Amino acid sequence: MKKLIKFFVIILGVIFFNMTLVGAEITKGTPTSNKICGNISWASPFYNEGDRLYSGNDTSDTLYVDASSEEELKKCIMASIQSMRGVFFIHYTGDSENLKNLLKDTLDGRYDYSGYGRCLMKCWKCSYDGYSNNVMINFNIEYVESKEQADAVDKKIREILAGLITVDMNEFQKEKAIHDYIVKNVAYDETKDKYSDYDGLFNGKTVCQGYALLNYKMLTMAGIKTRIVIGIAGGAPHGWNMVNIKDNWYHVDCTWDDPIPDIQGRVNNGYFNVTDDAIEKDHSWDKTKYEACTSLFKYESLKEVLFEPTGQYKVVKNIKDASVDRKFTIKFSKELNKDILNKDSIVFVKGYDGEKLSFKIENLGTSLVITPEEKLKPFTKYYIIINEGITAVDGSETNGNVLIKIETAL
Repeated sequence: MKKLIKFFVIILGVIFFNMTLVGAEITKGTPTSNKICGNISWASPFYNEGDRLYSGNDTSDTLYVDASSEEELKKCIMASIQSMRGVFFIHYTGDSENLKNLLKDTLDGRYDYSGYGRCLMKCWKCSYDGYSNNVMINFNIEYVESKEQADAVDKKIREILAGLITVDMNEFQKEKAIHDYIVKNVAYDETKDKYSDYDGLFNGKTVCQGYALLNYKMLTMAGIKTRIVIGIAGGAPHGWNMVNIKDNWYHVDCTWDDPIPDIQGRVNNGYFNVTDDAIEKDHSWDKTKYEACTSLFKYESLKEVLFEPTGQYKVVKNIKDASVDRKFTIKFSKELNKDILNKDSIVFVKGYDGEKLSFKIENLGTSLVITPEEKLKPFTKYYIIINEGITAVDGSETNGNVLIKIETAL
């Protein structure tokens, strides 16, 4: 009898042990905890509120990829944005503890040094669902232009640069030629319906987003290092560029160098290659995300100062033995339009190292009085350059660049 009882105890123990194993396997295979799911979205601040509605994407070319680490996940997302994927899925098996913040930071452009991808997007939605270290993520992104339009922009830029850039140009000359081309051939879209570089190139109008995208693409294809800055200007969301010339960073805002109303052929230079101190008078941005722009731009030659790499200039006056604290009066044959004239039309430069000088300007109708804000140095050459585009009251404009040479005495 005791043997029989012992036998049944052994049988029950085996059954209980097997049930425990089966239960463990069931728990492992069908988790009921560590569930991860959520939704995040974003719309570009450049758009009117009514335009920020997500309308969906074509799913015929949907991409499915795997990522097993945070670094792989970031690379997959950024590569998909650069290739303008509208819909894509990522099966993520990496650390998911901070997944929501990782997705948001990546889509917000935190890891996109150039700023191009962020500026290229109109809006995005992202949803994720799964368990720890096993999550399926769905991305749906709308861009400011189609992939076909982006390809058309690239093709058009190559054609433009072929006629705009020559082999003997330095970095600055290439940059200025591109800046002037954009300002001369694109107008600000006051209706704020056109946002892309495609609109700027093929429709002739765009807003700051399109200016920044176009300048970025043209500079990049010309071999010049550049970034897109997202910030605030004039109290509204704004985008512009930073550019690296001669191993220094500078701000370039083609939009603000092309003010309203648009005047054919007019090119301003007030926001061209300027420092943080100069541009932050009316622009603001997160300085922790960008290089500091602290170096005043110095021109290598008078040819650069003229802002026309292949242009001609006319010497209208040669002043010798000038006093170091004198004013300079420039006379015109017609009365000048005070609304058009600004400091962008005039450049005062020290000839030795190309340093731009600050000065005051007074419009007396048929003459301008230029007063340097600092005393000039003795026995030094200076130049006053009057860029074409100064307009008279009757609508006529100055023809070409005008140069005034100055040599100071003791």
